[in-house]
Amino acid sequence: MRKDVGGGERVRVGTGRNMKERQEKLLDMYFKDWKVFIDTCSLLKEAAPTFWERARPYILKYNNPVIVPERVLHELQKIYRNAAGVYDPVDVRNAERCLSEFLPRYQQENLLEFRGEPVDREGHADNVFITQFTRHRMTYNLLLITQDADLGADIRNLVNQRSVQRGKKIHVRRIDGGGNLFPQDGKKPHTKRTDSARAQTDGDRRPHGGHEHTAGQRPAPQRTDSRSSAMTTARKTVVTAIADDPLPAAHIPIEGEIVFRVQNGVPERIRLGKEIGKGGEGRIYETGTPYVAKIYARDCLTVRRREKIRRMLSCSISCAGICWPIAELSDKSGNFVGYLMPRAQGQSLQIAVFSPRRLQRFFPHWKKVDLVILCITILEKIKYLHDHDILIGDLNDQNILVVSATEVYFVDTDSYQIEGFPCPVGTPVYTAPEVQGQPFSSFLRTKGNEAFAIATLLFRIMLPGKTPYSQQGGNDLQENIARGDFSYPCGENSNRRAPDGPWRFIWSHLPRRAMKEPFYQTFRKGEAHYEECDRLDVNAWLANLREYKNLLTNGKYAEQDALSLEIFPNRYKHIEPNADAKSPQQTKTWGHSTPHTKSGAKQSKSPEKRPCRVCKSEVPVTQLDHGVCSLCRGEIYEWKQCRTCGSRFCITAAEHAFFVDKGLAQPENCRECREARKKERETWLTTPQQNTSSRTPVPQSDRAEESSSFETVAGIGIGLAIAYAVVHFLL
Repeated sequence: MRKDVGGGERVRVGTGRNMKERQEKLLDMYFKDWKVFIDTCSLLKEAAPTFWERARPYILKYNNPVIVPERVLHELQKIYRNAAGVYDPVDVRNAERCLSEFLPRYQQENLLEFRGEPVDREGHADNVFITQFTRHRMTYNLLLITQDADLGADIRNLVNQRSVQRGKKIHVRRIDGGGNLFPQDGKKPHTKRTDSARAQTDGDRRPHGGHEHTAGQRPAPQRTDSRSSAMTTARKTVVTAIADDPLPAAHIPIEGEIVFRVQNGVPERIRLGKEIGKGGEGRIYETGTPYVAKIYARDCLTVRRREKIRRMLSCSISCAGICWPIAELSDKSGNFVGYLMPRAQGQSLQIAVFSPRRLQRFFPHWKKVDLVILCITILEKIKYLHDHDILIGDLNDQNILVVSATEVYFVDTDSYQIEGFPCPVGTPVYTAPEVQGQPFSSFLRTKGNEAFAIATLLFRIMLPGKTPYSQQGGNDLQENIARGDFSYPCGENSNRRAPDGPWRFIWSHLPRRAMKEPFYQTFRKGEAHYEECDRLDVNAWLANLREYKNLLTNGKYAEQDALSLEIFPNRYKHIEPNADAKSPQQTKTWGHSTPHTKSGAKQSKSPEKRPCRVCKSEVPVTQLDHGVCSLCRGEIYEWKQCRTCGSRFCITAAEHAFFVDKGLAQPENCRECREARKKERETWLTTPQQNTSSRTPVPQSDRAEESSSFETVAGIGIGLAIAYAVVHFLL
């Protein structure tokens, strides 16, 4: 008997000893040249493992793994967590087995692959299948394995659309109780538990598999540009099931003791030399070689960490500047204690680049092009890692050391994300909004997550040390990240809350196409590159930075405004008199109109320049405050201990210059104590005093300040009296 199930699919249905033979022919046909997708409810089917075992030889024969969309994985995780308690306990158990046992094993055996899709994070997996089948049905024969009859009907209905009737074949099948593939007949499958994957209202699926589209309606087209593809390549999406249990270690080796490196099956003795660094995870020691040893602290020695290091050692990673593990280290009993890695040089970005004063001290001759070259150097190493399916995870300014614009070192590589081993740590300012606040060890980051960190790092190098989401009147940085509240403008687009100071000048000198637009569209909610799947990948940023470098080196930028070549310009970018008035970037800057100079009009005279007291840079006098430029005003001049409360307080360069110019001694009390005394004296002066002997005595430490104030007031009074007498005499 043959049965028509729609979409041109006619299959023989029957029972008996020929069933096995028919199933084998069916599997051979599907995995030979079809694209096979599987839905959440079929993965939860009790007989699903039987199906996988039967399909295994055909998947491997044709090297055609089953495609599991990441939204399906997300649904499985939701079912496993069962936060609202709406799922059947059997489904919760099956979801746990899928996540911890079946899916990792099938992925490792190349029976399946996870594919990310550029869809709304709040959407459900049904839309993923509709979108993908619509997109690819003209190219491939497509099979969907699902228990959901409604979804199956929608998929089969694609065949009946007049505009796509010339496409390839589309089949929909379900897994029966024996692990066989059977056609959907348009009726609800007789199962009690697999539908609970749909019977919830948290945004993944509507109850009982309902959909937000009508049958036959074509879904909205999805973008398929190269950036989205880069964000959604196949990768592991299930955290390893290897336990994070502690390892036995009777003794943690220290300086002067012996550890062992096993190479080619032969243990090699290594004596730990001088300790050169330490952190929460362990200590770094010299070894008398170009390599250093990282010895973990006792509570960091776990089975998962050891297995991760061994997995890293099995990778062929060899890139100058990436301090990748090269050997496992053990104690005399053979217990894992750490690893050997290349020695790094230089200072961290935080120390050497992210402070204007220190940047000038470490790299006094650097120009803007040097920062651009530094970004390119960093991006090339990130690209190398991404090309090897490795994510940094916790990309931040502390883990990149700088020697020069062309020589950098990536350290703390043992935290990198490789295969199913997540990066267990993160830095909030570099963490993408969609994963803010999540426990990093519980999930695997995506390239889209990492793209946010890359953009943040580049921004902080271009505007040394400044974070993208800092703003006037500033809310909490993490809150701004979560809201996508980016304040720097792009043309007419701005919330008018960009930070005061030199950052506005620096931003105005960035090229719009290569820098401003990508930054704005990445950090501002609702813009083209804000969503995880739409962010610029490392290749796109490399292209932008190389374009920027070309602008700086070919003389074009210098012709427009020579200050664009400087790291810290002291004014907005100069606008050419004949610039196109239609360009928002050229007619307005930061919301203030820039008047065009008429032909033949006299140019205004350049302001007088004087050296800053602190950095000695030549700065227009209008930018100086008591001889200190805007970049140096917040620099700490001196630390002191308050004579009153004993706390430490700092005197900034601007405060020091003010006291010197006024002829005042440096304060000996912190600002809070000075304000308290000021209020105390004001209260005493405004309160009627019955007995002068009961006045609050002035502390000895403040008498000099009061004396100075009294002399100033007295001097002013005498001066006014003399002036009055002279005027009276003349009249």
